Amino acid sequence: MLFMLILFGSLIALVILAFVMSRKIEYGEARFDSTTGKPIADDKPPPPGPVVPAQKIDSNSQNERKTNDE
Repeated sequence: MLFMLILFGSLIALVILAFVMSRKIEYGEARFDSTTGKPIADDKPPPPGPVVPAQKIDSNSQNERKTNDE
């Protein structure tokens, strides 16, 4: 009985440890500078021009739509 209790407790501890570690680890590709060994920052430039929200196709009027017949 004591063996089963220890086995069950260690299984719960292992699951909790895996959960905590998965929250702490950052996923993704790590890139390093070959001369200094420091990580390369992933700085993305801002998008060119203003940001416009998407619109549904149905919300456009018939005059704005371009077709092959025109």
